Parts: sequence; C-alpha cells; structure tokens
Amino acid sequence: MPRSNAKSLNNLDRESVMIEYAPMIKGSIALIQEHSRIPLDREDLIAAALTGLFEAMDQYNPKSHKSFRSLAELNIRHSLQQEIKAAADFFTHVNLQPVGPAEATKHMPELTYGYDWKGHKYHVH
Repeated sequence: MPRSNAKSLNNLDRESVMIEYAPMIKGSIALIQEHSRIPLDREDLIAAALTGLFEAMDQYNPKSHKSFRSLAELNIRHSLQQEIKAAADFFTHVNLQPVGPAEATKHMPELTYGYDWKGHKYHVH
C-alpha cells in the first residue's frame, strides 16, 4: 500500500484500509479460536486486531519500513498475542471447582425440580 506518510491518512483511507485487512483479521481470529484451549471473546480479538492495524497506520513511514502490509501484519499479530496472553493470565488465576449435583442443588434449590411435558412439577432425585 503506497502511502507517503501514515499521518496523512484521513478517515476515508482508514476505512478502506480496514476493509482491505478485514479478511486477514477474520481468518487470523478464526484460527486462534479454533486452536485455543481457553475461551476467547471474538469481539475482544477483533478490537485487539484493529488496534494493531491502527497503530501500524500511525507508525508507517515509507523511509523506514519496506511495506505497510508487513508492518500491519506484525502489529496485528502482536496485538492479538497480547489479548490472548491477557485472557490466559485471567483464566490461570480463576479457581474453578467442579460442582457435583448435590452441591449444586444445595445452592440452587430450583435444580431439584423438573417439569414434565404437561407442565407438572416433579422432584428430581
């Protein structure tokens, strides 16, 4: 993407860059979510990727960078890695304990009752 300077990008140019990089961002996020062992929010990943893209737009200088695409891909990847690391850090500090049926019904008595197809309430053993 030939640009004289990223600071000269106006809103229309930013929008066209977002549209141009949307398929790459969607593909990266799909791969991340497919292979991730922790739950990652799609909207958070999109926001992180767009942050990386906007940072690349602000940093781009044709004199110091060969191509905008390489800088954008690097910044997007870095932003996504930071988001994944933040989510992983959160889930390593959360202590999730498995709860059996007896423990669940003690805290949520409504789980001890069910309804049949006619709507009659019955006790679950």
